[in-house]
Amino acid sequence: MKTTLKHIASIAIAALMLGGCTSSQYLKKGTELEAAGMYEQAANAYIVSLSANRNNTQSMIGLKNTGQRAIDEMSAQVVNASRQRDDRGAVYRYHEVDQMASKASKLGVSLQIPASTKVAYEESKRNYSEQLNTQAQKMLEANKFSQAETILKELRSINPAYAGVDDMLIYSRAEPLYQSALALYDRGKYRQAYSAFNSLNKSFPDYKDALSLRDEAFQRAQFTVWVEPFACQYDASAYAAALREHTVAAIAGLNHAFIKAIDPQTTSQNIQQRMRSQQSGVNVNQLIGAKGLVQGTITDFMIEPEHTTREMRKGYLRHEHKKRDKATGQETTIVEYEKVTYEVCTMSAGAIVTLKYQLVAADNGTLLFNDVAHAERRAVLSYVNFKGDHKKLVPGHWISATRDSDKDYISTDSKEIRALQRLCTEKRGIPTANALLEEAAVEIASRVAHRISLYNPE
Repeated sequence: MKTTLKHIASIAIAALMLGGCTSSQYLKKGTELEAAGMYEQAANAYIVSLSANRNNTQSMIGLKNTGQRAIDEMSAQVVNASRQRDDRGAVYRYHEVDQMASKASKLGVSLQIPASTKVAYEESKRNYSEQLNTQAQKMLEANKFSQAETILKELRSINPAYAGVDDMLIYSRAEPLYQSALALYDRGKYRQAYSAFNSLNKSFPDYKDALSLRDEAFQRAQFTVWVEPFACQYDASAYAAALREHTVAAIAGLNHAFIKAIDPQTTSQNIQQRMRSQQSGVNVNQLIGAKGLVQGTITDFMIEPEHTTREMRKGYLRHEHKKRDKATGQETTIVEYEKVTYEVCTMSAGAIVTLKYQLVAADNGTLLFNDVAHAERRAVLSYVNFKGDHKKLVPGHWISATRDSDKDYISTDSKEIRALQRLCTEKRGIPTANALLEEAAVEIASRVAHRISLYNPE
C-alpha cells in the first residue's frame, strides 16, 4: 500500500514539474515575443503558459496586457478587411479574435472585443454568406453536388442560422443518390434501384418521391415463378406431384427478396380463369402473375426396395476358467475357444431420381436457363444374429467343427473383436425406399430452388 501511494505521489510530482517547466518555457517565450512587438503570438504563448500552470501570476499579467493589445490589433484588421470588402478575411479573422478572447476568459482573464469590430463582422458575415449561397446555388444547378456540399458546409459553419442552408445541404447530399437510383430505375435495373432508393430513404426520409419509387422498383424487381406439373417418363405421377410441391416450398423457403413462388393451393380461382381463357387468346400466365415458368421431366426413377442378405460365418466363443496347481497352490487362468457359427445380415434400400428442368419466360417462352438435378440415396446396415453370449464372440475361421487344423484362425485384434460384438447389438432398421425417395425429392427441390435464386433477370 505504501509503495502504491509513493508511486502515485511520484507521478503527481512529475506532472507538476512537467507543467511547471512548460509554463516557464512559454512565459519566457511570451515575454520575448511581447518585447519584439509580436502581441498576437505573445498572447498565444501566455495562454499555453497559463494553461499549464493556472497559478502563474506573471503569465496572467502578460496575457491581460498583451492579450488586450493583440485583440485590439486583430480587431482593427477585421474592420479594415470589412471596409475593403474582403468579407471572407474579416469573418475568419474575427473568429480568431473571438477564439483568443474565449480562451483567455476560461483562464480567468477578460479581454474586450470592440463593439465596432462586432458590427463589422456581422456585416461581412452577411455578405460572405450571400456569396457562399450564390456559389452553392450555381454548383447545384450544374449538378456539381460535391462542390456544393463543401461550400454549404462552410456556410453552415459560419452562419448556422442562414435561411435554407440545412435544406440545401440535404439536397446536395441526397440529390446525387436520388438521380443515381432513378437512372437505375429508368434502365430497368429494378433490383439495384430498390437498394439505392432504400438506402436513400434510410439516410434522408421522405426525400421527394423516393419512397414510392422504392416500392415500385421492388414490385418490378419481383420475379414470380410458377412451377408447372412435372412430367415423368415412368409410372410415377404421384411422385412427380410430390416433387413439385417440394420445389414450390423450397423456392418459398429461400426468403429471397425478389424471387417468389406462386402457391398452387392459393391460386385455384386464377387457374380456373386460366383454363377458361385458353380459347380466348389471353396469356394465361399473366392471370396468375407469373414471370417465369419452371418446367421439368423426371428422366430417372429407380427404386431398390428394402431387402436383407444373410451370410453364415464361422467364429469362436471364448471361455475362461480358473485352475489351481495342487502342488504349489498357484491359480492360473485357462482360455479355451469353442467353434461356433453366426449369421451376418445386411439390410439395404435405395432410390435414384433425376430431374431435367428449365426456366422459361412466361410472356414469350424464351429459355432463361436449363439444368439437371440428380439425387441418389442409399441406406445400408449390417448386424449379427447369434444366440449365444455375444460378449464372448470372437472373429476367426475354422475348417472342421470337430477337428483342429493348422488353417484355423482366431483373431486376437481388439478392434476386430469389438466391431463384431457391436454388430450383435446393432439396431435393426433402415429408412424405407419411400423415405429415401422423399429425401431425394427434398434434395432435388433444394437444388432447383438454389439455381433459380442465382438467376437475375437484370
